Amino acid sequence: MPITASRGLGFREAMSITSNSPVRYLPFGVLAMGLLVSVALVLSKRPSPLPVISQVGSFSLTNQLGQISRLEDLRGHVWVANIIFTRCPGPCREMSTRMSALQTAFAANPEVRFVSLTADPEFDTSAVLKRYSETFKADPQRWLFLTGPKADIVRLAVEELKLTAVDKETAQRTAPEDMFIHSTISVLVDSRGRLRGAVEVAEANGPAQVEAQVKLLLAEWGFLRVTDLPAVNASLNAIAGILLILGLVFILRGQREAHQHCMLSAFVCSCVFLICYVTHKILVRGVHTPLGVGGWILKAYHVMLVSHIILAIAVVPLALITILRGVTARYELHKKIARWTWPIWMYVSVTGVLIYFMLYHWFPATPR
Repeated sequence: MPITASRGLGFREAMSITSNSPVRYLPFGVLAMGLLVSVALVLSKRPSPLPVISQVGSFSLTNQLGQISRLEDLRGHVWVANIIFTRCPGPCREMSTRMSALQTAFAANPEVRFVSLTADPEFDTSAVLKRYSETFKADPQRWLFLTGPKADIVRLAVEELKLTAVDKETAQRTAPEDMFIHSTISVLVDSRGRLRGAVEVAEANGPAQVEAQVKLLLAEWGFLRVTDLPAVNASLNAIAGILLILGLVFILRGQREAHQHCMLSAFVCSCVFLICYVTHKILVRGVHTPLGVGGWILKAYHVMLVSHIILAIAVVPLALITILRGVTARYELHKKIARWTWPIWMYVSVTGVLIYFMLYHWFPATPR
């Protein structure tokens, strides 16, 4: 009910009636609707899964650092595997070069791993594999080069991963190092250790196919993934922005309790956003998703991004002080700081949404 003198009500009586209005519950409805939109946004990115080919069995092999690597260490990660050997006179170096490019492409996805098995375990010791891996700038935490007993290598490569590794007859060798016939395919294994796909990486579009299939596996149903966090963050910013607008409308109409509910809900959204944002940066090791465009758009994006980050940090103490002054009824002081807090807070919310759409929908660095 609007506050009017003609109704013969004092300010407190009018505010009491306004406080009992169902409109005070509107912020919670906005929160619920925003969460539904956020879930829909995340789920809309999850395409149909790849077929399950087989379950990879347990293994225990030695990596390039001389440490034991097991299937359990790869649980919860999508991984790409191939088979090479360091003395290979043929395609192995090209295969490793393409695997290195994939490592770079998924630098911001810590849940993606890479595995290279050696077809020549008698020569390819951990030390040899370490030197070889450094040639391709392999991150030993993400890209494993595995050696071990030949029977164990054959079981994992041939029986479990469906790769090919066959000793060449002496008469067939074109050089002393030309000892093996092996696959030039890369296989994909999901976070549950299931073989899900195979791609001939020697073909021109091979790396792009691997990248696309990895993204399919990352987008499958399951717990919230690192790759989902940007969409969640954008949704939280959008919800906060809507609540800020509603909060302004309510206070201009004198509906104080509804205004308080809106601003407190917006503050919760912004705090959750900051937590999710920092969590995402930690999980991707600070790697920033690049923008797939240059020129003035890139310059404008950088200005927006830097100002968004700085003001997102600043808005937390500003909003906290503003809210505390409001709930403790120090209204004059509350109004003075709110004149600064509201536009800064609104800018952070709007630019957060714009940054998300620029990075992931309007100008993505790679096709999605």
